[in-house]
Amino acid sequence: MWPTSTGSRTLHDAEAALVAAAIDVMLNSLDESFCEDSDEDPEPMADMQFGIPIFDSLTLPQRIATLHYVALHLLTDAMPATEDTSAVEDATIAAIFSEIQDQVSIEVGFDIVGIFEGATDSDEVAKNVLKSTHWRTLVMTACRQSLLSDGEVDEDESIGLPQDSHDSNMDVWENSIDLLVSNILWDRDFELADGFMDQDPASARHRRRLLGIPDNYFVQPPLDPTASQTRLLLAQVKSLVLRRPR
Repeated sequence: MWPTSTGSRTLHDAEAALVAAAIDVMLNSLDESFCEDSDEDPEPMADMQFGIPIFDSLTLPQRIATLHYVALHLLTDAMPATEDTSAVEDATIAAIFSEIQDQVSIEVGFDIVGIFEGATDSDEVAKNVLKSTHWRTLVMTACRQSLLSDGEVDEDESIGLPQDSHDSNMDVWENSIDLLVSNILWDRDFELADGFMDQDPASARHRRRLLGIPDNYFVQPPLDPTASQTRLLLAQVKSLVLRRPR
């Protein structure tokens, strides 16, 4: 259960499948990097960047712990301790959708020749075609689910959204992904972190209150598990996302 911009809710069906698939991809790279780091290293760093500065600045254990926390509350009915999210948590959700956009971009850039690469018969070609639109299909289905109204997609709401999983217009897909993340995040206040940290405390407090930002939003520290705790969290979140349909 997560306090989203559309109310406190648990993600279901296509929306949940999309988010779970993205977290799974992120975990695979984090798992590999974490295993390569020594247990003696107190703060193993991650090389992979997602274009979300707050999330990118986290250590490997912090990334895994925050992904675990976000996945638990987005994909199950578990209630968070507070309805106020932190900049780290919101940035983690943004990083998940940044991964989705990257995967779609890879698909769009996939040359048509790749569909036939390694294929020995029509069945193999069909499998490659399905694979080549996997992420776009997830995004398109999730968008249609998000816009459902009495079983129908409102025509005005569907303008600018993909009508075909083979669409290669990245503007269309970026618009769709932005819609999906906006259905979860209230806003992008986490992007303002540097500006607030550079202000004197009184000015920052006044500005936060004007914008309706909780006082501890930017300073709430990320979860910081030990190596053994990280392994446990990693196993738990992997199990959680793998239970979701693809």
